[in-house]
Amino acid sequence: MRAQAGVRMAAAAMLLLWLELLMAQVTAESALQQQFAAVATAFDADVQRTLRDVERLPRQLLAARAYLRAGANLRGQWSWSEAQAAQFERSATRQQMLADIKRLTALFESLNAGFTLYVNTEVRSLGVQLERWNKNRTVGLLADELHAAALAATNAGQPLRQFLIDWEPSAAAPLAAPGLGAHGRGQAVDFQIRKGERIVAGTETASVANDWDAPGWTQKLQRAVERSGLPFRGPLLSPREPWHYEYASARTQ
Repeated sequence: MRAQAGVRMAAAAMLLLWLELLMAQVTAESALQQQFAAVATAFDADVQRTLRDVERLPRQLLAARAYLRAGANLRGQWSWSEAQAAQFERSATRQQMLADIKRLTALFESLNAGFTLYVNTEVRSLGVQLERWNKNRTVGLLADELHAAALAATNAGQPLRQFLIDWEPSAAAPLAAPGLGAHGRGQAVDFQIRKGERIVAGTETASVANDWDAPGWTQKLQRAVERSGLPFRGPLLSPREPWHYEYASARTQ
């Protein structure tokens, strides 16, 4: 009987400890949500709407970190509206960009017989950016990492805004936060290597070593860009994307 009573007492103690830990976590989560709400309301209406469309607090925190770190440049980096994107589609700048892509492709083909470049030049809408941010697995892992660190910082009494600005992830996010990134302003060009109808080097981060570095496409594309003298700048180094270049002259007209 004594043994059974001891077991019951131990179980009760463990349950009490678990409940205390759970309550502490709930309290910290509530405090974090309150601080995040205060951070979010400091952004302009477009950014606030975008944050509301980001799923779950961890991913919202990761996006807000990017917005805070953009600082005074945030508005200048923000994705175009549909009207601005449509204006760019009709602009002389876009026509020049398409012509330069065609010239670069011809040079690449002359340097790499049997291979060509495939490029998607569409401006990436905010809706597409949000969908990818909400579904990307690596973004989710980094967001959870940030969320755990933010909870600890909240418990320690650190102001969330400064914590988000200072926090460094274990790896670079594979996507720009929704609303940011050159794809939303018609400036980014993602090159893919194609042989016939087959893509031999695409735009998957996991494929960089096998599809880009090992066959030499990273260097071959960069060599063609450099030899062309055209205003493509890259490739993107963080996160490392050997296919990602920016067209330096891309602006609305």
